[in-house]
Amino acid sequence: MFYWFMLVISITAEVIGTISIKFAGDDAGPIEYLLLFSLVASSYYFLSKAIQGIPLGLAYAIWEGLGLIMMLLSGYLFFNERIYNEKLLACCLIIIGIVMLNNGRINASQKGE
Repeated sequence: MFYWFMLVISITAEVIGTISIKFAGDDAGPIEYLLLFSLVASSYYFLSKAIQGIPLGLAYAIWEGLGLIMMLLSGYLFFNERIYNEKLLACCLIIIGIVMLNNGRINASQKGE
């Protein structure tokens, strides 16, 4: 459970860090950029902790996939960006891919691989 918690922290830091890029335009000062870099660096730090107990491919797929979905929702909620049907389909495909990767991990462990 610890490793999954590390992955959730990593995803959260990545999403907040990426959102802060939108706010760190030309008029941003050094504190805003320090926050941005700290969040992105901490995201990779926590991802490195997560992959100690979660297979790398699965952890990265979840990190990237859920991060993308959260960014899509953040754009909609905070920046009035539209969500088109193609984006919703892409999110569904991401979730399907993550589920398939996880099922492959579970099936391999049941077979003793």
